[in-house]
Amino acid sequence: MGDGFTSYSSATAAVPQAAAPPAAGKAASPAPADAAPAAPPPGAAAAPPPASGGADAAQEELVDLLLSADGGYVQELLLEEAAKLADAAVRDTIAQAGPAAAALPAGLA
Repeated sequence: MGDGFTSYSSATAAVPQAAAPPAAGKAASPAPADAAPAAPPPGAAAAPPPASGGADAAQEELVDLLLSADGGYVQELLLEEAAKLADAAVRDTIAQAGPAAAALPAGLA
């Protein structure tokens, strides 16, 4: 498992980090007058997405780590949480269906 984290860490090192948002309570500085508009004008072609070679490699390494045949704590934790999520979703669906079924006419229930 340690090899997986090492591989993931190596893959994420090449990914550029996004700029940090402004601190709470501080207003963002206004954009300069010559700054590009936030959205393209109507009818204009959209710009191509930025290259994400490092992000793709990091994503592949994370998937390999999570789905490795060796198993591990992270996989166990994700499996337990997925089971809890599925249980809650089924219980919620049943709870919503109960009152709806009671409102149906006698021949349809």
